[in-house]
Amino acid sequence: NYDSRRYDASLALAKLAFDQDGKLSKNGRREAWRLIGLSAIRASSVADFNFFCKEYEKLEKTPQVNSHYYFANGLRARVQGNLRDALKWYEKIEKEKYADSHVYRELAYVYAFERSFEKALSCVRKAHELAFGNPYILDILAMILIDRYRSERNASLTNDIEGCLDDLKLADEREGTNFHYARSKIRDVV
Repeated sequence: NYDSRRYDASLALAKLAFDQDGKLSKNGRREAWRLIGLSAIRASSVADFNFFCKEYEKLEKTPQVNSHYYFANGLRARVQGNLRDALKWYEKIEKEKYADSHVYRELAYVYAFERSFEKALSCVRKAHELAFGNPYILDILAMILIDRYRSERNASLTNDIEGCLDDLKLADEREGTNFHYARSKIRDVV
């Protein structure tokens, strides 16, 4: 449900699962808790996000638990439009060396908006290495390359943009997403 963007349903199921304490493994309970946090953010449920935060205090602190907590707080800040606050949370995960493709994608997104193109490219390339061919990551890469071209007018970037858009089109076809159309139109305007 979460991957299908049915966040209310995802939240309800995650809460049901979390309440099955005796039936879940430690990992299962942690995953249900994580999905409560992410779904609450997407469903705009402040009460459920507060529950997620309170439960964090009760969980055994491991790098994985911490990274889930930091990521959820970073996502919440980004969704609310506070990119600088989001960046602090994502950088904590990277500092603890627990960043995955999602964290690097989010870092790239924030760095691109801050016009830190080198950092953005570094992060999005790390994300791409971890999740090769992922259309969400290729979309961020295309955004960064187009924004960088718009800022610098460096003709050598045009080949990178075209290659990325070709990869994005293939990824869209494979995954059923539709990022290529929007990014190619932005490229045409730029």
